[in-house]
Amino acid sequence: MKRALVLSGGGAHGAYQVGVLKRLIHEKGNTYDVIAGVSVGSINAVQIAQYAPSEQRDAAKMLEVFWRGIKGNDSIYKSWLWGQVESLWRGGMYNTAPLEALLRKNVNPERLKKSGVKLRVGCVALGKGTYRYVTEHEDGIIDWVMASSSYPGAFPPRKIGDELWTDGGVRDVTPISDVLDEKPDFIDVVLTSTKEGSPGTENLALMSNVIFVGLRCASLLSDEVWVNDLKLIPEEWKSKIKIYAPKEPLPYTSLDFNPQRLADAIDLGYRDAE
Repeated sequence: MKRALVLSGGGAHGAYQVGVLKRLIHEKGNTYDVIAGVSVGSINAVQIAQYAPSEQRDAAKMLEVFWRGIKGNDSIYKSWLWGQVESLWRGGMYNTAPLEALLRKNVNPERLKKSGVKLRVGCVALGKGTYRYVTEHEDGIIDWVMASSSYPGAFPPRKIGDELWTDGGVRDVTPISDVLDEKPDFIDVVLTSTKEGSPGTENLALMSNVIFVGLRCASLLSDEVWVNDLKLIPEEWKSKIKIYAPKEPLPYTSLDFNPQRLADAIDLGYRDAE
């Protein structure tokens, strides 16, 4: 029996996926032959996929260690030297060098290629507007994961070859279609927002800043993309798909990597997957 795992985008809300995977993989013993992710889902996907199915209990444990080791926003991103002024020519509010350093420390591209797990990391070409996924055999896989997790407005797009690549969630926030060519018998989908695509609430005090308005709009659009993704799933596949999602919107923003909030989200995902 072939099982696929699909991980949606959602920034810091990706901690919720960690709790769900802890339950599904470490506790229930599920293994996955193909794993797809966009945005933060690609960060989680690439770490799980470097472990062979027989080793994925260890993968779930290590992914939790990765997330519980995040000490705050500075573990993921930092301000540019010249602040928001520099963001005008950088393509994003923040410098994601800390995230890249974490990924290079925790992901072994050679191990990934040899694990036997098929990986799908979704990205969007900023110039052409087209969506594509890359696999575990793609050279420079960390660059592609950085591109996939380039949250629009907040994190700069990634130049790979002659093209700028950005968050795969712009076109496909829950990349179920990326695993269908493998004809899995079961597909587990782990969202970071509710099944209904509820966007939650935002601190209106931040909305006087045009950049935060843009980030909020990007979040709303992502939720709408997910709702449309669900409608487009072929009817014959729906009986094979199980969706895990928060019952209520997570009570923090997608750029808030506060350690306690991340820990609470992990615990919530673990409980919800029971």
